[in-house]
Amino acid sequence: MSQSSSSSDDDFDALDDIDPAEVYTLEDFMAEQEILDKIGEDIGESLKAKLCDQILETSHRRSGPRRFIPRNHGEAHERLVANYFSEKPLFHGEMFRRRFRMRRPLFERIVSALTDWSVEFTDRVDATNREGLSPLQKCTAAIRMLAYGTSADQLDEVLMMGASTALKCLGLFAKGLIVKFGEEYLRPPTVNELQSLLQVGESRGFPGMIGSIDCMHWQWENCPVAWRGQFTRGDHGVPTMILEAVASHDLRIWHAYFGVAGSNNDINVLNQSPLFISTLKGEAPRVQFNVNGRQYNTSYYLADGIYPEWATFVKTIPLPQSEKDKLFAKLQEGARKDVERAFGALQARFNIIRRPARLWKQKSIGEIMTACVILHNMIIEDERGMIHAPLDLNENPGTSLALPPEVIVGPHVAFTDYMRRSSTIRDRPTHVQLKKDLVDNIWERNQPIPQAGHRASGSPRSQISLAEMGSCPSVKNILVLDLEGKRVAVKYYSDEWPSASSKLAFEKSVFVKTQKTGAKAEEADVVMFDGYIVVYKFIEDLHFFVTGGEEENELILASVLQGFSDAVGILLRNKVDKRTALENLDLIFLCIDEVVDGGIVLETDANVIAEKVSGHGLEGAGSYAEQSVTQAFATAKQHFMRSLLN
Repeated sequence: MSQSSSSSDDDFDALDDIDPAEVYTLEDFMAEQEILDKIGEDIGESLKAKLCDQILETSHRRSGPRRFIPRNHGEAHERLVANYFSEKPLFHGEMFRRRFRMRRPLFERIVSALTDWSVEFTDRVDATNREGLSPLQKCTAAIRMLAYGTSADQLDEVLMMGASTALKCLGLFAKGLIVKFGEEYLRPPTVNELQSLLQVGESRGFPGMIGSIDCMHWQWENCPVAWRGQFTRGDHGVPTMILEAVASHDLRIWHAYFGVAGSNNDINVLNQSPLFISTLKGEAPRVQFNVNGRQYNTSYYLADGIYPEWATFVKTIPLPQSEKDKLFAKLQEGARKDVERAFGALQARFNIIRRPARLWKQKSIGEIMTACVILHNMIIEDERGMIHAPLDLNENPGTSLALPPEVIVGPHVAFTDYMRRSSTIRDRPTHVQLKKDLVDNIWERNQPIPQAGHRASGSPRSQISLAEMGSCPSVKNILVLDLEGKRVAVKYYSDEWPSASSKLAFEKSVFVKTQKTGAKAEEADVVMFDGYIVVYKFIEDLHFFVTGGEEENELILASVLQGFSDAVGILLRNKVDKRTALENLDLIFLCIDEVVDGGIVLETDANVIAEKVSGHGLEGAGSYAEQSVTQAFATAKQHFMRSLLN
């Protein structure tokens, strides 16, 4: 035990005698630190390289100091002046107008106005006393981007302007136009301008018309993903924003409302539009005009079929049948193209609107569209003197008048006045009556003056034109059968069925043929049968048929059937069944005679047919719609007896 303890003490004594500097010297320590520092530097460089690679993968912008390009702004300005703005420019006026979309005096007027508006459009120097971009360079860059729809850096070689500076100039240019010229060139017409529009509308056959209205879509390429649903409509398939505009015959845009999401239709845009705000407030000029001897106090716009039937809109006639309706539809659709032409001219002048919008902010896109509309109107006004309108001193003076707005007493509009004006704008009966009067007015205006010995002046002009053209629509027969195919009232106008048996056989065959088609009640349908076109309709226990040749228009035959069946309903007070028809058979035959005479179609309007039947009755008797069935039967019976005696 004592020996082991003594040996351990000797070991500790030996360790105390060892010098640490001899075991781990300072040179060894320094060498180890250099190795560790080198390893740390290698790890740091490796991590830095990996981070740089990740940044380059996620962003195209390189880190480091901003690259400076020494652009010579003064030389570019002098070259621009020598090309376009000197006393003897290199490029003449026509080339200036084509490239700048306007004449030089108008462009210089815009540059001068923007110079007064903002210091951004003035000559300045930077912190190094280097000359900056001139107002001509900035406005030229903005106009070229609007006119050609080019990218921001495409003009860098010519104007010495970077992409970011060009985009900034474009935004400021649009804002400056809105501030300086928006109030003058984006407003409704004044009283004098409205009077001129009314005169032009009346000369075109539309008294009271002050323009045409429609909508246009502009594709938004950089629409946010979260918004794409509300800005995309099925017929376009891409995000768009809508421009609602009212244009006149000279392509001037009097109303522009932009920014509604593209998923809406024209009616949704109209409900959000401020088009009638001034009218509802009583601040818009009043209008009075006469059509077909009837006075109207509300001006109107020509519109397509989607717009509501308001007193302020006049729409075309879909599928017109008579010559009157065809002429009206032709002229209305032609005049309504004014707004379509305005859209085409706007896109042709400013190609940026034709191409998808690449801006990110909806407000910026709206400012670009508004600026283009203002520039369009400025160009229209500037070049209006170059267009010579014909003056016809033999033309009768117009009857359309533009009057000052109503006198408003007090700062607020009375609610009763607001509701009265709103109901006037949305009045459907006025829309229907105005459309009928315009049809008659256009027909009268476009008819030639009858020559002596031609025909009596009291003859209907529609019958004269049809007879002269030799293209009157005709029918072969009109049939009214019961549920078993038996006769109720029939009339034939062709010798193709010479005997009574042949007529009965045709009626039976037509009845069997149409029973198998499964047509719905009170809906007209058409079928081809033995070389004839048969249009038919089922009402209660009666079957109505109108037969025409294979060369006849089925739409005309359908209008004959509709007019005849509706007139029978009016005469029978909507009680259209076999029993009532047999009790008032004379009414039905008189109705057939008013629709067709000798196979020639005379009238298809149910109300007119019923009134004509009632007009042949006793004096003082009202229309059939105002009489009882017994009174109407007595009146019709007397007329029927008179026709037999005559």
